[in-house]
Amino acid sequence: MSLDFPGHTWLPHDGRRHAYPGAKRSDGDVVTLFCRLSVPVATYPLEGPEWLWPECDVCHVLVGECATRREWAARERRATLHAYGDRPPCREGYRRC
Repeated sequence: MSLDFPGHTWLPHDGRRHAYPGAKRSDGDVVTLFCRLSVPVATYPLEGPEWLWPECDVCHVLVGECATRREWAARERRATLHAYGDRPPCREGYRRC
């Protein structure tokens, strides 16, 4: 099982801020948003009013679920990785457990 989860990129479109999986793509590339719309990527200035638009409800929920899974995977990874100097888990073959 891979513990890597792709990030996401927010994209203003049609009066709402939507998100698509992965890093920012080049302007003009068509992407499929979490809410299943297919739209061309466009770059908006950070101080532009588009970034104040409300989030798409579907994209907001799905991005939140991805973030929750990413946090869970990171916690599990930390819980199962032993720090340097930790005693290894008891397994058959180890002399002293």
